[in-house]
Amino acid sequence: MDIKNRKYPFEGLIDYVFSAVIRSCESITKIINDVFFGKLRYTFEQLLESDYIVKEKTVPMFHYERIIHQHIGYIDAYRLHLINKEGTQDDEVIIFNERLLKHIENYLNLLNQLKKYTTKTSHELFEELTACISYVRSQGLTPRDISISRDEYTKLKNEGRLDDLFQPRPI
Repeated sequence: MDIKNRKYPFEGLIDYVFSAVIRSCESITKIINDVFFGKLRYTFEQLLESDYIVKEKTVPMFHYERIIHQHIGYIDAYRLHLINKEGTQDDEVIIFNERLLKHIENYLNLLNQLKKYTTKTSHELFEELTACISYVRSQGLTPRDISISRDEYTKLKNEGRLDDLFQPRPI
């Protein structure tokens, strides 16, 4: 079978887990709306200060935000493993990047859809990781050394490698 049309086993697993994450987010946001905003009349700020929120390094975050952030990290670590594995051909690098970046984008889009129920950290993460993905795409999906991470975003930005991606286009 042509590698472009091949469905890799990891794709089915990622899709399965992603659908479970979607269901979890739907359940949690329903509870937030019905119980915390509805019955208990919490404001968003009160909810962020409550014991129901994970506080990692003093940054409040909803549990599903942590799940989404971690899953993005896992998928990217696997992507980097595949594209840097000995014997991986250039055409495979493009396919692995294309497919796994699409899965990362699915998680980022979910995060963006939940924007009303996410913290500033997630809003920033969405922008930064989207920029990293845009950079990899602008390089023809061939880079083997670009992670989809906040650290990579900072590095690319400081090196000026994102400047051309976000310039206004002439009309």
